[in-house]
Amino acid sequence: MTPKGRRLSVYFVISLVITCRTIMHMFEGARAIDWVMLVIEALVLILIAYEVVIAHLDRRGARMRKQATDRRSEAIRELVSKGHVLLASAPRFGENDMIVAKWKDSLRDWNVEVQTLLKSYSSQALASYNQGIPKSASFPGLAAGNVQGDYSFLLMRLDNLQNIMEKPDVYY
Repeated sequence: MTPKGRRLSVYFVISLVITCRTIMHMFEGARAIDWVMLVIEALVLILIAYEVVIAHLDRRGARMRKQATDRRSEAIRELVSKGHVLLASAPRFGENDMIVAKWKDSLRDWNVEVQTLLKSYSSQALASYNQGIPKSASFPGLAAGNVQGDYSFLLMRLDNLQNIMEKPDVYY
């Protein structure tokens, strides 16, 4: 329990004791002021109970949001890992066309998987992922000539995915 919660609980108990004491005095001979005090004490008890309930609900909501954000970040982390595996397995110069086609299919499947997941989280995350134009760069020796554009595309998408993962509260 937080310090504020403890303090509110103490206030609640004190008000409850005072209210019980007032009710006991009501049976000994009540005056008009006693009834006014009873109403005021009851209102104070209701206010304190309201504050305790609202504080509990706020903490619960924050905890649930953090858990959801952590689950989503973990799913994105797994996709980043898959992307790095794709990056490491990019076809090199001299690879046959079948290996290149298989790698391109894997890249396309990974991209669809990422887009589907991000779309389920938020349209803002998907838009951020799709943002940008792959830079035309040359990766001599790292990737076969007909894969250079796809390799550059993968690098850009991984960078975008990393940015989304680093700012989870902004995107989902």
